Amino acid sequence: MKTLQPIENIIINYLEGTCTEDELRCLSAWLDDSPRNREEFFEVKNIFEKENVCFLSEQEINARWLKLVEAGGLANQGAEQTGSSDMISRKKKRIFRSFLRYAAVVIAAAFLGYGTQRYIASQEEILFNEMTIEAGNKSSIILSDGTKVTLNASTTLRYPSRFGRQREVWLDGEAFFEVASDTKRPFIVYSQQQAVEVLGTSFNVQAYRGDVYNTVTLLSGSVTLKIFDAQGNRIDERRMEPYEQYRFDLDKGLLSLNTLDNVDKYRSWTDGIYRFRDEKLAVIVSRLEFYYGIKIRIADEQMKNMLYTGAFPLDQPIGEVFSLLNYENKFVIKIEGRNFVLDKK
Repeated sequence: MKTLQPIENIIINYLEGTCTEDELRCLSAWLDDSPRNREEFFEVKNIFEKENVCFLSEQEINARWLKLVEAGGLANQGAEQTGSSDMISRKKKRIFRSFLRYAAVVIAAAFLGYGTQRYIASQEEILFNEMTIEAGNKSSIILSDGTKVTLNASTTLRYPSRFGRQREVWLDGEAFFEVASDTKRPFIVYSQQQAVEVLGTSFNVQAYRGDVYNTVTLLSGSVTLKIFDAQGNRIDERRMEPYEQYRFDLDKGLLSLNTLDNVDKYRSWTDGIYRFRDEKLAVIVSRLEFYYGIKIRIADEQMKNMLYTGAFPLDQPIGEVFSLLNYENKFVIKIEGRNFVLDKK
């Protein structure tokens, strides 16, 4: 059997377009071996293509992998040969991550005329942090560019220690952004199946993982909202104006526009108040689950579409919140262990 090169060399050959058929099979097997391998591959691919580090979200990594599979290139090569992953030794996997960063930077430097040592040093300084806010809390952070982010309950923000040519963060949950103006570097917020791109403005993003709706609300400036399907293909793009709110239904793939009225224009949840107007009970219940860290089940399907308008402090006890929602005495509240059940009378 022909001896293959180490996987890091095969990746470099692939990026340069010089991969042999056997190397393609080996690369395909390695990519299929674990999601982490695919993440490392696409990180290097981004450096090679864009001359900039671009750490992708898990969703974006999987979407790009699906595109490669559908293209029939790597995936088909791997399907023709079994046991290829055995060619990659455990030792190579252990040393691969550090070498991968180095190899990718060398590629970028060689092709784009940068001094290798200077480029490597600049990349080593970039570290990624995660900030997670537990249920029932909120917190604020100032990013390296001066952008202020206020995080709501049950929210996680992933951000770099410093920004490169683009300012990119990843959000799971809800956050209010007051973006520092920088006309040369757009600020991009990635969340499930959407990306919000701005230069300097204030806006709110509500996109909890597993939730049915994503909501983006713009208070000042302008933003570009990009919507993606589950495979990572862009299906819509809108330019938002102040006081517009877009809601994306992930199940139906529908994007709807709402204009804030005079009462809502100057208020947001950051003042500690959760406000809702003609909102379905199912959506309100989903918000309560994230804010309070509890589980709520609506037993009757028809109840999910009941509309409510109101407001309450986010530190108000959940029992009092239920009482406000049930002011017309339309349902009963049951407790099953640590969960709550709302059922029709």
